[in-house]
Order: sequence, then C-alpha cells, then structure tokens
Amino acid sequence: MSSFSNQQLAVIAGTRFLRKLTKKRSYNLRFDMKAQNNSVAYAVYSDFNVNNSDNEHSMTFEKYLGGTAGTRLLTSIFREEGDGKSR
Repeated sequence: MSSFSNQQLAVIAGTRFLRKLTKKRSYNLRFDMKAQNNSVAYAVYSDFNVNNSDNEHSMTFEKYLGGTAGTRLLTSIFREEGDGKSR
C-alpha cells in the first residue's frame, strides 16, 4: 500500500513530466500574480528548468526578461527563504 495520497502522486508525476520537458529544450517561465486588492502583475524569466531528484526537483531560471512585476517576485521569494540564493 502506498503512503502517498492521490494529490501527492499527481505532484510527483507532474514534476517528472516537467523535468523531462525542460531537459529537452529551453523554456521561458511566466508568473501571473493577483493581489488581494485585485491588482495584477506578471514576470517572465528565461531558461526555466526543473532539476533532477538529486536536487530535490528544484526549479531554476536564469534572467528576468520583463513584465509588470519587475524583479519584486524574486525579491519576495528570497526574503521568505532568507538566503538570497537562486533556486
């Protein structure tokens, strides 16, 4: 009997699919965000990649390409993580 829920299995399968997909070619990654006050923003980054299980399937992306959010998205992520390192 599996100790994973259906939702966990779906995440694992999705992560494996993204890993295979991003391994074959370079993709841009777009984040669309909506704040509680209904304001919207987006940010686009180059060279999106999902790493292998040795790297805990972490996501990486290289360069901010543009959008209305500016680089605030990364600043927010780094502040929450507390180490300022790209993942």
